[in-house]
Amino acid sequence: MPVTAQNYSASSVSLIGGGTHPKPGEVSLAHRGVLFLDEMAEFAKKTLDMLRQPLETGKVTISRISSTVTYPADFILLGAMNPCPCGYLGSRTHYCTCSPKQIQAYRNRVSGPIYLN
Repeated sequence: MPVTAQNYSASSVSLIGGGTHPKPGEVSLAHRGVLFLDEMAEFAKKTLDMLRQPLETGKVTISRISSTVTYPADFILLGAMNPCPCGYLGSRTHYCTCSPKQIQAYRNRVSGPIYLN
């Protein structure tokens, strides 16, 4: 089973696929395996929203002027993120400095097809 890991510095092209001559991205490389996103809330919202198609259909379609290519992308998405921007919400040893509004805004960065638990 393939396992791929990406952090928030990954571009949407490297994650989803694409380019001038379309190539598969990490979602296709993780086909029938696990895609792990570290610091999930730090990914661009647009990039996370692009995960909707492969999560719903198990494939990703990339369209360019010269062609349209479909790659398999049936994977388990696993992500990690801090509970708040400072990382200390719920800590027994450190004080969280985030306001409720900051915490909500941070958590709202991950939305759409992704369930937070």
